[in-house]
Amino acid sequence: MSTVTIGKHWFPAGGGQNSVAQLVAPADNKQGVILRTISLGNGGLGQAQVAIYADTHAPASPGDGNTRQIAVYNSANFTSLIVPYEIQVPAGLGIWLGFTGSAQAQLTYDFIDE
Repeated sequence: MSTVTIGKHWFPAGGGQNSVAQLVAPADNKQGVILRTISLGNGGLGQAQVAIYADTHAPASPGDGNTRQIAVYNSANFTSLIVPYEIQVPAGLGIWLGFTGSAQAQLTYDFIDE
């Protein structure tokens, strides 16, 4: 197993029902962003989905098929997933999280220019 460095910045444990949260604005991503640690899951009963988007524009709503999704997790009843690798997002793209049901996400990340 490889060692993974946690990022300086973080998205707190949380989510929301049928909501979109911005992690990084496109204008703030000047040299690229590395998503270091990613945990996606369902904090309650029933079906939930969490998606990570990286694009020049925000998704209109969770599940938006017209915005680039780089990770999607569907789950039911208190399950979670740890993405086993880092993801590098090119400069100029923003990063958003889309939540349905009781989906949750915890992420750490670094800006390449820091």
